Amino acid sequence: MRHIMGLTIVGLAVLVLVVCVAMSRPFAAAIKVEVQSEQTFSSRDVAKLTASVGAGKIIVTEGIAGEIKLIATVTARAHTQERAQELAEAVEILADQNGQSLTFTPEIPRKKMRESISITMEIFVPWSVQQLADAAGAETKQLILNAGSGDISVAGLGVEITSRAGSGDTKATKITGAVQAISGSGDIEVSAISGAVNLRAGSGEIEATKVTGEVQANTGSGDIEVSDISGAVNLRAGSGEIEATTITGEVQANTGSGDIEVSDISGAVTLGAGSGDIEADRIGGSLEAKTGSGDIDVRHVGGSAVARAGSGDIEIDSVADSVTARTASGNIDVSNCSGDVTANSDSGKVTK
Repeated sequence: MRHIMGLTIVGLAVLVLVVCVAMSRPFAAAIKVEVQSEQTFSSRDVAKLTASVGAGKIIVTEGIAGEIKLIATVTARAHTQERAQELAEAVEILADQNGQSLTFTPEIPRKKMRESISITMEIFVPWSVQQLADAAGAETKQLILNAGSGDISVAGLGVEITSRAGSGDTKATKITGAVQAISGSGDIEVSAISGAVNLRAGSGEIEATKVTGEVQANTGSGDIEVSDISGAVNLRAGSGEIEATTITGEVQANTGSGDIEVSDISGAVTLGAGSGDIEADRIGGSLEAKTGSGDIDVRHVGGSAVARAGSGDIEIDSVADSVTARTASGNIDVSNCSGDVTANSDSGKVTK
């Protein structure tokens, strides 16, 4: 169950597992067959690794020095063992090396593409931060990962990552290098990243923690949560809540529908919500907050503060510079501000 082009194989092992799974119907038993192959390649001269699966998972972690190991598990289900075995064994794992690029791709016969087949790729690479430091003069390593329906996971590597998941979660942790992740419908989670981060989800939640570098996150429908970021942050949600805490840098956050909450930000902050409440606390720089429909609560700002609401109350406390507040319908309360205060409400009470 292999097809290899232009590669030196260090080792190869194949394991076939057959499992019977009882279904709810007594006369409709399903048979699961797993065919597992293990291939080992020399990592010499490889700088970019690409892996793709249709239905299945991709897992990339640290391996041993000098080699790249692929463990591919093909899982097929059918009503008979013979049929499940036939489906599993019909899948070939294509491995192709072209210069510094190594690519893993499964090949499923066209007539069997609609069958119940999934593939899990476990890939072990010698690209941890320490391993690359030991290899003096090593080029920047790249991972390009694609999953049609399934999860993607990468951990403990010094690589640049570009991943795309149609439907499935994406997770990257302890990465030294830039991370770009796209998911159609699935969550994205990154943590302990030393490098710029760019995350996009069609419908799914995004979470980024402990990032040293710029963070950009965009989701069509879903919440965004970022914390412990050393770098500028730009967050956008079509519909969903946004939360940002402990940011060393500027913050821009916008949502069409949802609340925004930010705190412990060292730089300037710009916030916008079509409909939703905005809360901001302990802002080192200036603040600008605007919502079409919702309340605005601002506290402890090191620069100037501007707050505008189409309909909603505005409360501002402890601002080091000037304050401008306006709402078409709602009350305004401003206190403990060192600079000039301009506050207007078309329909509501103003206290300052």
